[in-house]
Amino acid sequence: MEKKRFCIVGASSRGYGMYALNLTSEKYRNMCEVVGIYDCNPGRSRLVSSSCGNIPVYETFYEMIHEAKPDAVIVTTMDSFHAEYAIKAMEAGCDAIIEKPMCITVDQVRDLLDARERTGKNITMTFNMRYMPYKLKVKELLQSGAIGDVENVTFEWNLIYNGHGTSYFRRWHGKLANSGGLLLTKATHHFDLANWYVNSYPAKVSAFGKLDRYGAKGTDRSKIGGDTPGTHCHNCPHANTCALYKDLVSNDRMYMANKKYDGYTTDACLFRKEIDIYDSASLNVLYENGVTMTYAINANAPFEGWRIAFTGTKGRLEAGEVLDGHGDLISYGRDSIRVIRYGEAPEDIPVQSFGDAHGGGDERLIEDLINPTGEDPFCKRATVIDGAASVLIGALANESIAQGGTVLNVTERLGRDLRSYR
Repeated sequence: MEKKRFCIVGASSRGYGMYALNLTSEKYRNMCEVVGIYDCNPGRSRLVSSSCGNIPVYETFYEMIHEAKPDAVIVTTMDSFHAEYAIKAMEAGCDAIIEKPMCITVDQVRDLLDARERTGKNITMTFNMRYMPYKLKVKELLQSGAIGDVENVTFEWNLIYNGHGTSYFRRWHGKLANSGGLLLTKATHHFDLANWYVNSYPAKVSAFGKLDRYGAKGTDRSKIGGDTPGTHCHNCPHANTCALYKDLVSNDRMYMANKKYDGYTTDACLFRKEIDIYDSASLNVLYENGVTMTYAINANAPFEGWRIAFTGTKGRLEAGEVLDGHGDLISYGRDSIRVIRYGEAPEDIPVQSFGDAHGGGDERLIEDLINPTGEDPFCKRATVIDGAASVLIGALANESIAQGGTVLNVTERLGRDLRSYR
């Protein structure tokens, strides 16, 4: 089998840990090769290169594409640049593999879909949650008709306070212009799961969101132990008194060690005035097939985890996990899915647990990217339309929030039926 040639744009933690390390490992090196890496921070590019068999480092994206001649470009940059680099890759004759979210605005969705039609190249979305055995079992049960036809979905995702939840506010993700906020940089995963589970695409979206805890007016500002916030934890005058101080840089070879090139680190103050993303949000979705969904995300929860429930014509299915928090909570729901049919006792469906990266999803996704063979009865391989649909929910939710909760029509806002792009 001829080796697949990949280039990576974005020497990020995800680009390094998910793609560079895996694709250059002994397991896959006979099937593929990474022939180039580019990032605006040359220090991070060189770090990834030296840690992964000396991948060729390029000074510009143009130089990498035209000299390395990859089959596909893996885009793991800041979210706001996903569309730009994917389009450049397709225009240069390469397929694009885009880390979630596919992009962050409706206009970027339109640009990506138009470029795919124009160039004839392919876009692959890396929705690793579709490959996680637990979440795949939910799909299998729904698809088998375990609760009949799904009518309604309730879905919530909680991010642990002063941990994963606050991490988005310490990094570049804290600006809507960079990440689209939690409804895109994080929740695009969740929206794809919901779309996949109900086997439909969104028709209408409305939402509300707010920023309570962080930013210049955050209620948690009182926890810094002083009147004026610093800029970063690593040089903050309140390091000894701030209840939300974290040492995130002492052993940081990726960002702190390469700060001299662009000034970026992952421990920016939670109360800087630039923060404008929401720390909690809720939305409603009406699907094309008539299913309705309510969704909520909270970055300030006392635990990390999610719950989803489907009501169908034959009963109800409940699933979810607690992934971080107090020890008494951790095992809750992680190894079973509950099906409650009308007039019957609840049935707990056992699910095998997997401890590898992202519940076993990352490795299975990598294998499918390199060698997508065999049948795919549960449609794990996400299409570009799937990627667009997940973004459209988040992007329209952001627009709805800005308009006070207005109900927005997906087709009207996109200017074309999403399915017509097939």
